[in-house]
Amino acid sequence: LSLMGRGPFGSSSRRASSYDQSASLAYVTSADGFAPLTRMLFSFGDELTANPEATCEDRDANILLNRERLDSSLALGLAFLTDHQRPEGNFDYEYDWKTDELSEDDSSVRQAGALWGLSLIFHDMMDTRHREEESRERNGEGSGGALWGLSSLFQGMVDTRGRNAEGSARDSVLRDVVRRLREGIDFFRKNSRILNRPITDDDHGAALVGINKMRYIQYPGDQLNDAGCQALVCLALIEFLRGLNCEQQAAPTGVSADEIDDYQELLDEFLPFLVTQHTALSEDRFEAWDALVEAGAKVIDSGVWFGEKPRGSEQSADLQMEKWWDDAAGVAEGAFHSRFDELGKRSGGPSPYYDGESLLAITKAGKYLGPAYAHLWPLAAGTASSLYDFHVVKARHKDEDSSDTKGCFQWLSMSLFELSTVTFGTGRKSRFDLPTAIQKLYRVEDLGAHLVDLAMWMVDVHQTLKRGRNTGYAYEGITPAWAWAAHTIKSPDIETDKDTVANARKLHCTIQTGMDKLISWQVGMGAEASDEIWNGKSGLGGVQNAADESGLRIDVTQHQMHATILARRYVYQDEYAAFPWIEAHRAKTRKAQGKAAARDGTQTEEI
Repeated sequence: LSLMGRGPFGSSSRRASSYDQSASLAYVTSADGFAPLTRMLFSFGDELTANPEATCEDRDANILLNRERLDSSLALGLAFLTDHQRPEGNFDYEYDWKTDELSEDDSSVRQAGALWGLSLIFHDMMDTRHREEESRERNGEGSGGALWGLSSLFQGMVDTRGRNAEGSARDSVLRDVVRRLREGIDFFRKNSRILNRPITDDDHGAALVGINKMRYIQYPGDQLNDAGCQALVCLALIEFLRGLNCEQQAAPTGVSADEIDDYQELLDEFLPFLVTQHTALSEDRFEAWDALVEAGAKVIDSGVWFGEKPRGSEQSADLQMEKWWDDAAGVAEGAFHSRFDELGKRSGGPSPYYDGESLLAITKAGKYLGPAYAHLWPLAAGTASSLYDFHVVKARHKDEDSSDTKGCFQWLSMSLFELSTVTFGTGRKSRFDLPTAIQKLYRVEDLGAHLVDLAMWMVDVHQTLKRGRNTGYAYEGITPAWAWAAHTIKSPDIETDKDTVANARKLHCTIQTGMDKLISWQVGMGAEASDEIWNGKSGLGGVQNAADESGLRIDVTQHQMHATILARRYVYQDEYAAFPWIEAHRAKTRKAQGKAAARDGTQTEEI
C-alpha cells in the first residue's frame, strides 16, 4: 500500500490527503481484514475487467460484481472526492488523470451535487454505525451482524474479542468527512444572499410568528441562478442532518448540539426559498410559505398525524384531513421555476432536471426531518404526479425516447420510491407513518408502478446498457425500482404476476451488468489497466465519463458513488442470495393456486 503514495489510497500529484491510508482502509474493510480490498487494488488482470459488450443474456459476464467490489469502489470514490476538494470548500470540476490537468469549466449545480454526494456517504457511514450499535445491544458485544449488508462499511478491524481495534482510525475518517462537509456547506453559505420579509403596517403580526428571512444561492459569476443548485444544497443539508440525527448520535463526529441547530436553521432558510419556486404558489414567497404552514398546522395539530388518535371526533378529523389533502395535493399541479435572479425573483419555465431535484429535496425533508416539514408531504405527492404526467406520459407521447424523461429520470424515480415506501396508521412515531384518513386518496401501488415503469423505460427504450457514456445516474432510479418490485413480490397484500417477476429479474440483471461495466471505468478499479505509465496515484477513485476518456468530472463520480450505495444497500446486502424473494413469490403463488383449485377442482400451472 505504501507504493500508492500518501493519502487514503494515494492522492493526485498536486495534493496530499489529510488522513492516512490505514484510516481510509478501515472505511470499507471487512472483519476478516484488509485482504479483499488489497486484492482488488492490485489485481488488474482480465478477470477483473468488465465486459463492456455484456448483456443480460451473458450470465458469465455478471459474476464479477459483488459486495467486495462495490465496497472498494465506494472507498476509492470517497478518496477522490475528498482529495479534489479545494480549500474554499468547492471541488475541482474536472481532472484529467493522464495529463494531470484541471479543467477551467465550472457548474454551480454539479458543485452542489458533489457536496450532496459527500453528504450521502456520510449518512451511509452513520447509518451503518447506528445499525451496528443496535445489533450489539440485541446480540451482545462482538456479534454485530451484517444488518442490510452494511457491516463491511465503516467496520474496521475486529479482534477475536469483538472489540474494534481500529476505532480511532475509522473515527478519523468520519471526522475528516465531517470537516469537509462543513467546508462545503460554508462555501455555499458564503455564496448566498438573504431575502428578508417585508415589514408592513397590515401584516397582522405575520413577521413575528412566521419565518422572517429566506436564503438563496448567488454563485460566483452567475447573474441567473439555477434552482437545481438550491435543491442540491438543501439535499446535502438534509442528509447531513439525517446522519447527525441527535446530539448523542453525533458525538463521534465532533459536531455539537449548537452546530446541529445552526445547520437546521440554515436549512430552514434555504428550503422555503426552494419550495416557493413552485409554479402553483404565489410570487410573494413569504405569503406562499405562510399559507402552506398554516394549512398544514391546523390538520397536523388535530392529532391525526403519526397514527395518533384525533383529539375530537374521529370522523370530523378524518374529514378535515381529507379536505386538506385534496386542497394541498390539488394545488401542486405544476412544476418549479428553473431559475431566479440576483434579487431572488423567480424566472424560467420547467426543467426536467431541476424539477426532479427540487421535488426530491422537498420529499426527503418532509419524510425524514419530522413534523416541522410534514405540511410539505401533499405538495410533494401532488407534484410527483404532475411531473410524471408532464415529463413522462406527455413527453413520451411526443417522443418515446424523450430527453425530458431522461432528464428527470433518477430524480423522479428516487422521489417516487420515497413516496411509495410509507405505512398508514400503525401508530409508529415515524415520518414513514401516514394518517389512515388519506389512505384511500394516496395509493402507494400507483406510485410504485410509475417507478417500475420508468425503470423499464430506461432499460428497454433508452437502452442504458448499450450507451457509450457513463450512465451511473440510471442506477439511482433502476435500483430503487428493483427494491420496490422485490417488495411487491414478497408482500402478501399486493398482487403480482409473471410480468412483475420478469421485470424484477431484468432490473436485477441490468444492475449487475451495468454497474460492473461502470466500475471498470473507475481509476483503481480497471480504467488504468491499459496505461503502462500510471503512477498509482493520479486520479485514483475518479470515474470516467466513457471507457476511453481520461477526464474525471465530479458529477460523474458523485452519481456513480450514490448508485453504488444503493446497490450495496438493496441488492448486495447478501450477495449469496441474489433472488431470495423469488421463492417467496412462488410460495405465495402456490398458496393462491391451491385455494383456487380447491374451489373449482382444477389444476393450474405454477408461475
